[in-house]
Amino acid sequence: MKKKLLVFTNSSGGLYLLRRELLKELSNNYDIVVSSPFDGMVKELEENSCRLIETSFDRRGLSVKKDINLLKFYRKLLKQERPSLVITYTIKPNIYGSLICRMRKIPYAANITGLGTAFEKKGVLRKAIVFLYKRALKRARVVFFENSENRDFFVNERIVKIENTCVLHGAGVNLDHFFSQEYPHNDVFKFLFIGRIMKEKGIDELFRATKALVNSGIKCSLDLVGGLEESYGNLIKEYETEGWLKYNGFQHDEIVINGKGELKLTKCRYGVDVHLDYDYAHSFLGSQ
Repeated sequence: MKKKLLVFTNSSGGLYLLRRELLKELSNNYDIVVSSPFDGMVKELEENSCRLIETSFDRRGLSVKKDINLLKFYRKLLKQERPSLVITYTIKPNIYGSLICRMRKIPYAANITGLGTAFEKKGVLRKAIVFLYKRALKRARVVFFENSENRDFFVNERIVKIENTCVLHGAGVNLDHFFSQEYPHNDVFKFLFIGRIMKEKGIDELFRATKALVNSGIKCSLDLVGGLEESYGNLIKEYETEGWLKYNGFQHDEIVINGKGELKLTKCRYGVDVHLDYDYAHSFLGSQ
């Protein structure tokens, strides 16, 4: 009989798109139960040997009442499922799921997928999150990080001990699925941004830089692929009318937009990703 693995996360679609190979490997040794809001790919997860439990919560909200309800839900779920191991992804599952696991002495591992806006500025919110993370991750078997910068931040803030951390060498790319394509050559240089359309991803800077290039006479355009997290709808329509921007919405499979752009951009503001500014882009385009 297999042991049971319970996964806490904030997106069923994101879990499938980014972790499906991992889930497939883990299913050889575990019966996998996923607790997550349903935002797509539910059927695909079920077809990959996962049993799903819909878990509604506001992943970016600050309502204490709603967060307490999530804490209570996790407590009830852990009592019902009695897993051998719990893996958590993203901030609220990491904190509230880990806190309950620690209280119930259930083995757990947390994955820090990024710092987010909560850590960008010093203040009460940041202090509260550091406080909660310290208590939540104290008994974690291991805390995974996507890059060394995030790991170092957690270590320097004394949230975790370095010997209890593991920096992953990327989330992984399935080269059988995401295959190489011929480099595109267009009369108009095309930028392709893949990510959620929100301020903390650097979308404001990206818009300003691209518009400055267009206004300076550079023949270029910008394609956006990703969900709208904030109220950028009217601004996007304005730029689409001007002719240099196209919003492609959220895509479940990056292959459908692969090959659109000469330069792909993701997460323009923090971490180790690309930050596009006007001077860089102008010199880059001038060298092509």
